[in-house]
Amino acid sequence: MNSLVALSELQAAKKEKLQKKSQCEEIKGQLIKISQLQEKKKLLASRLVLLSQGVNAADIYAGPDPRVRELYNNLWDLKEKLSAYRIIGPCGITVVEKTTDQLVVSFTSMWLHVTEAFTLRVKVSESRLKVASTTIPYFIDVQSLLEHSKHLSLSQQMDNIGHKINAYIRRKGELDFVKKELESFLTVCESDEAVTNVELTLNKVCQNDKKMFIYIIYPTMDSLLPETVKIAIGNLDDTLDQGVITDLGTQLKEQPLSIALSTFVPFLT
Repeated sequence: MNSLVALSELQAAKKEKLQKKSQCEEIKGQLIKISQLQEKKKLLASRLVLLSQGVNAADIYAGPDPRVRELYNNLWDLKEKLSAYRIIGPCGITVVEKTTDQLVVSFTSMWLHVTEAFTLRVKVSESRLKVASTTIPYFIDVQSLLEHSKHLSLSQQMDNIGHKINAYIRRKGELDFVKKELESFLTVCESDEAVTNVELTLNKVCQNDKKMFIYIIYPTMDSLLPETVKIAIGNLDDTLDQGVITDLGTQLKEQPLSIALSTFVPFLT
């Protein structure tokens, strides 16, 4: 009799153990599902954000691999930047606010290491556009630009302003890149605020007495390439062929500053 009771208790305990094991497996499975649902929720949230920005659903990767997702998102970001560049150029113009007598516009420009944003608030007064406030640098005379282009449409006027901002940021970006990339060769790298007059002094590596002086002048605020380039080779005349200097002067007039100087670096090492 005792043995039957013991056997019955053993079977009951075994059954209970199996039930608990089954419950544990079920809970474990539910936790996995919850984790998967949470991950799916994150992906859907990201997808919703992108869709709200006008991104084509076919362009969105919603797979489980985070590395692939990151690479895909980087590719999408690059694609968007290239697309934006083709549509609006390197200086993005956004209408922030528009009323019957007032317009607020944001200009965002980027080039190499430099990205800057400016705002412009204009008001209509006596049938004329007047600058109410702006963060655009003073050397870009916005009021004068508006006065001289009043025969153009408003969008064309804003495009003209954006064009000058873009040229300024490109010159600034080129100079900033040169400062960073050619630091070991530069002893002087200066310019005016508008980056239309640039002064550079380069020296040979480990030979600080061997210097070359470059003075660059951009003719207008919307110039991307200089009109005047003056080069003085100082005491480098014994190590540099005159043809190299002439070629550098030509390249500085025909190519961006960073590219022209980078091709000259081997002669300074």
